[in-house]
Amino acid sequence: MSVKTVLDALKAHAGLSALVGGRIYRSTIPQTPTYPLILFDAAEEYVNTLAGKSSLGKWEYTFTCKSKTFSTMENLVTQLPLALRSSTFESVIGEVVDDEYEDEQGIYAVTIDVSIWL
Repeated sequence: MSVKTVLDALKAHAGLSALVGGRIYRSTIPQTPTYPLILFDAAEEYVNTLAGKSSLGKWEYTFTCKSKTFSTMENLVTQLPLALRSSTFESVIGEVVDDEYEDEQGIYAVTIDVSIWL
């Protein structure tokens, strides 16, 4: 699995695409972004078992959803896990780890950590 596989799954989900379109970015967002959007980072975690390296791959993702309205933020937080679970991944486990309002920019932000097994 690659980051592209997850990105394709997110973009293919109708509910999430209706909210962010193609505004899903890895690591950095444009200087003058259009909201709502999703920012993410990914890292592969190697899992060893008593029999050696696991045949399943585990990826750790951090998604940050950003929106100008609270209601859109709530919809993003609902649709993102649905998009991931609607794909063919073996297991998706996630939790909201941070939520905040960025006063200077007038933006709501929620960070979700997700483990994906393939």
